[in-house]
This record gives sequence, C-alpha cells and structure tokens, in this order.
Amino acid sequence: MIWLTWRQLRLSALVVLVGLAAYAVALAATRGQLADLYADSPSDFFQLLGLDDLKQGLFDFGTGIIYAVPAVVGVFWGAPMVAHHHVSARPARPSPTATPGEGC
Repeated sequence: MIWLTWRQLRLSALVVLVGLAAYAVALAATRGQLADLYADSPSDFFQLLGLDDLKQGLFDFGTGIIYAVPAVVGVFWGAPMVAHHHVSARPARPSPTATPGEGC
C-alpha cells in the first residue's frame, strides 16, 4: 500500500518542488537587494519596495505562499490520505446477493 501511495504522491510532489525551485531562483536573484533595502531603512521598507515592481511582486508572492501552502497541502495531500485511512478502516459491507449467515 505504501508503494501505491508513493506513486500517487510523486507527480504532485514534483510539481510543488519545481514551483518552489523556480521561486527560490527568482528570490536568490534579488535576495541581497531585498535584505539591503530592509537593512538600510526598516521603517520605509514597504514604500521603497513599492518603487520596484519585480521586488514588490516577489515579496507579495512569497507572502501569499506562506499563507496558501499549508492549506493547499492539507486539502490536496492530507485529506485524501485521511479519507483513505477512514474508508479502509471500516468493515466490509455484505454484498446484496449474500444470504444471511454467509458473512461478508
């Protein structure tokens, strides 16, 4: 059963990892600039950030990722696993054609 679960998870995990890697590359390209911008003037960080659309977009996207990823992982990975566990834990129902006393 572990093998089947891993096969079902592989594609979605790969998509998430590729997306995360793409975001990490974009963030690494401007990481020093964002850190320097904040270090220079923490109180004016958001005003200065608004002057550059690329940095503003990366910052907003990163903030959205922080809020969205746990919910998306819970819905698309966690819920099916929990549902499968609860379905497989139930006893089998007798078939409609079974006669009493035959069992399941």
